[in-house]
Amino acid sequence: YLYDDGILRYTGQHTTGISEEQLQFIAEALHFQEPDWGVIFFSHHPLRGDELFSDALSGENGGDALWGIIDAYKKKKSYQHTSNITDFEHEISVDYTENASDEVVACICGHLHRDLQTKIDGTLMICTTACGFGQTAYDAKGEAITWRYESANETAFDIFSIDRVNKEIFAVRVGAGMNRSFAIEKEVYEP
Repeated sequence: YLYDDGILRYTGQHTTGISEEQLQFIAEALHFQEPDWGVIFFSHHPLRGDELFSDALSGENGGDALWGIIDAYKKKKSYQHTSNITDFEHEISVDYTENASDEVVACICGHLHRDLQTKIDGTLMICTTACGFGQTAYDAKGEAITWRYESANETAFDIFSIDRVNKEIFAVRVGAGMNRSFAIEKEVYEP
């Protein structure tokens, strides 16, 4: 939700965007002098979309700039982006050419009420389901999870852990659904 002079300007969960302040925070946080660090992005909406990951962060409302920052980080390069779209104005300039780290382990989101995984532009995208309030959710097999009040299926959330040595992410399910694991495959970019 965005308030301007006390007036609610955007409502609902389908108007997505990211502010310049958030973009700048992320851009600065990705400057690493320490080698072998990996980054995980957690968000409500998918950060990038495809046919499987729908309803992603709006590209014109900062999503393209965020993905440009992520891509520049992964490839240890510079990136600049400017937008004059009302409420999502930004001017971003980053340089990761001297970074010691460049790994994006995964982007993890919710919102879709499904357990999904895919790769977009070489980045592992994980979606985790949720249960509750009578909403339909789906497990990793695509089967509907039946929400039951005061039962183990009343909720569904994952506890994530990472095995950096064996390059694997584990999602331990609490509530409805199942545990999952994901292989971490770091892409190598040539300058």
